[in-house]
Amino acid sequence: MWGGGPWGYQEFLEALADPDHEQHNDMITWAGEDYDPDYLAPAAIQDELHQLARKWTRRKTKAS
Repeated sequence: MWGGGPWGYQEFLEALADPDHEQHNDMITWAGEDYDPDYLAPAAIQDELHQLARKWTRRKTKAS
């Protein structure tokens, strides 16, 4: 397996697209056969960001 970032993602896409790539089957298993790198779900992204923002929001602390 390779590292992350843009280079790792590029390698992931190459392995996914090439049935002869040594990591192809592993990537299909990991990402799923219906993985579409062009699919974008703005509502789902926004929901995830809102959930993350709630976790990062400062909470008031109790005075000692």
